[in-house]
Amino acid sequence: MGYQVYHGSHQLPTPLSLQSRDVIPMNSWVQVVVVQTSDGVATLYFGNGTAYTVQATGSIAAPANVERTTNYAGVSNWPGDTPFEGMLRQLRVYNRALSSAEVNALMTAPSSRSLHRSHGAWEPHVGVSPTAPVTGLINICSSTPPPPPSGPSVPVSLTLNVTEDALLAPVSRDLLGHDLEFTRHDLFEGLEAEMIANRKFAVPSPCDAHGSYACWPKQIAELMAPGFTPRWTPIGNATLDVPYWGPNSSFLVTGDRGHSVRCTVTQGSRCGVSQGTYYDGFDAGMSFGSELELKPNTQYTFRVVAKGSVGVSGVVVSITAGIGTERVWSSAIPIETSWETTVLHFTTSNANFTNVTLAITSDSVVAEQAEWWLGSVSLTPTANTWRGMRRDVIDALKATNFSGLLRYPGGCFAPFYRWKIGLQPPDLRPPIETPPNYCDAVAGGVNAYTDGFMQNGIGIDDYIALCEELNMTPAITIRFQLGQEADVQEAADWVEYCNGNESTTWGKLRAARTGRSAPYNVQHWYLGNEIAFQLRFPWYPNNQTSIPPPSSTEYAGMLQNAIPPLQQASPQLPLYFMVVSNGPQFDSPWMQLVGESVYAVSFHGGYENQPAEFTAASVSACTKFPKASFAPRLEQLRSQLNEHNLLNVGISADEWGLGPPWDVSEMFSVAHGMYAAAFLGVAIRASPAVGLRFTNYFEPVNEGAIAVAAASAELTPVGHVMSLYARHQGGRRVPLPPDTDGGVLDVVATVHTEKQQSPHTRANGAVLEASFANLNAVGWATVSVNLTVVVGTALTDSVSSGTQWTLRGQGFTPTSLFDVTIGSVTVAGNGQVSAILVPPLSVVHISVGGLLDE
Repeated sequence: MGYQVYHGSHQLPTPLSLQSRDVIPMNSWVQVVVVQTSDGVATLYFGNGTAYTVQATGSIAAPANVERTTNYAGVSNWPGDTPFEGMLRQLRVYNRALSSAEVNALMTAPSSRSLHRSHGAWEPHVGVSPTAPVTGLINICSSTPPPPPSGPSVPVSLTLNVTEDALLAPVSRDLLGHDLEFTRHDLFEGLEAEMIANRKFAVPSPCDAHGSYACWPKQIAELMAPGFTPRWTPIGNATLDVPYWGPNSSFLVTGDRGHSVRCTVTQGSRCGVSQGTYYDGFDAGMSFGSELELKPNTQYTFRVVAKGSVGVSGVVVSITAGIGTERVWSSAIPIETSWETTVLHFTTSNANFTNVTLAITSDSVVAEQAEWWLGSVSLTPTANTWRGMRRDVIDALKATNFSGLLRYPGGCFAPFYRWKIGLQPPDLRPPIETPPNYCDAVAGGVNAYTDGFMQNGIGIDDYIALCEELNMTPAITIRFQLGQEADVQEAADWVEYCNGNESTTWGKLRAARTGRSAPYNVQHWYLGNEIAFQLRFPWYPNNQTSIPPPSSTEYAGMLQNAIPPLQQASPQLPLYFMVVSNGPQFDSPWMQLVGESVYAVSFHGGYENQPAEFTAASVSACTKFPKASFAPRLEQLRSQLNEHNLLNVGISADEWGLGPPWDVSEMFSVAHGMYAAAFLGVAIRASPAVGLRFTNYFEPVNEGAIAVAAASAELTPVGHVMSLYARHQGGRRVPLPPDTDGGVLDVVATVHTEKQQSPHTRANGAVLEASFANLNAVGWATVSVNLTVVVGTALTDSVSSGTQWTLRGQGFTPTSLFDVTIGSVTVAGNGQVSAILVPPLSVVHISVGGLLDE
């Protein structure tokens, strides 16, 4: 590799001054750094994830300040030059020379964007569909435009009457919830702590009798091309065999596509498997990538299940990283003649390890020929793992502060989940395959990015523990394909496991497994998901035949079959059933047949497509959708329920977001955050009038609220907005004038009189929580709010103080983020609040305590 500086068409100097000592190795990531000082000294470094080596040093004139219109990554400005064939990530340009310490710090810098060579052009890899057509080259001179200059501020006068008699109905603590669905990167590279891809050696079902994988995305077809199992490379004569858990668990699913690895070895031979980096590595966006990345000074837990015949003394586990074979850790594992689980721990050095390869191979054989089998493999960060989940992702979920439903395990995945496999230890749970043409908003179906499989899942006991950890309410979607005896019995067993006492079969098992005699008391149960328009695969993958969605009358009959047995399985606790709504024609039969037994209708009308081009006008139009479209659809559904005299049946807006969330090509930006603010504002204000009981965001992990990287989990703009609007949960709504509900300024205000509701609450006072969202980007004008707080009696203090959070939008492009600041706010004795300035595409939230005198 060389380093050149050009001024116009002239290279400075001539000939080429810096040429790397080593070549870039094939199929390995290399960190390339050039430091150019102002006095003309340049140094070229190669990094292997642990340390840098100096490849060349020389004198080259510093680049001149020139205005460039084209400056491509991986492609020359001269058409005759051969483009770079490979992948680029973490492309950074600094306006100064970095120090040696700063260069070394780049080892652990998070990856921000990758570029990938495909079909003769470069395309961004994070968040871009691998099957999307390539549109052109990446010009690193073109950047997202800054926001326009600020326009004149818009003054708004607003009075909030927080007198006890003026307050409206409270905001239900169940209103704001999440969907936890086993799809895409919600689990793997998301909530799940497991780092090994395809750890149970699953093989996706071929598309036809000839073994074609043409119905799957090209990445899965490529992974299957060697004829082994995705994400693994065979060493020696390794082949696939029946899964080791077969007698224990395979009968719990309608087709077990997992395997074990079988090795036949002789003295001196080597056999096993290895796993390295695939595609663009760890990327929890729209990506098929996977990568083992190890943090410095971190303990990891390695678990392997294996057995062998007499004559196999053991296997060796080795982890190498970077260029070549730098050894990170290795250990010998003894092999017994029956399946045994071995758990080991190791701690990394003070380096960040990328390009990691895990290899498991036979050690030595004393017989002329012997065999050994590998059943499953696991690698997790020890301290960051809680019940198989990442603690940092759980902490990020907590930070959204939602206290409503945690809907599980879907969504589209729910019709394929077999809950009883979650009663088995993690290594004994068969992987569950989903069809490539089912719920295929992403090519390859709901689990396309993980080779068509949900590998581990979250068992029912861990799910209940997660709900308790998050202070959220459990809500379960049953497997509801045909609504016949098998479906109903499986669901009824699930209800009994959750709610039965120790005198019942499944309640007794729960108590024995958990040591917890008290039932879980799960009241909320979803009877189907999008069943009105999704294909059904009742026997998949044993039989890949699909059947059409049920008719309106068939679905009504399915509900009639299911509701009584499910309620009978929970005699001490009434169940709340949520059923699918898909318009008057579909809904009318079930409303007439079982409507009185329904608690809420499941409604997915909260999605809006993000703009094809992010402009001030298009982003502003998106923020108006909740008021202009979502709210009227809620009103229509309420009218439909009322027409059938189902006045007590509520609405569950189970999926919402801008994108839609699975199709966000760049990142979740200010535009998505402001859509969330507008949606939550509508939901909080409208919920009493339309009977909106639940709004469950689809889905927080990696598709909206939380962005997960190999070593971090952070709130996105959507997550930051959630954390503020969640402060309204449990508070009584403050009446608002009609011009503050989704126009330019969107306002939500609540009063909390219970001491536990807020840290600002006083024994004889109350807390005002108020959110102000500027939904407009056109003109880039700040809204100046002149706020007065009216109370029925004198304020307890002449001045009340509180906290002000500002999520200031930095623009309206696909990569714009919030600048998050925390300050203070005061309310004078006359009710005047210090000036509240709400910048364009921004949210300001105030929390002021001690306002009311009893």
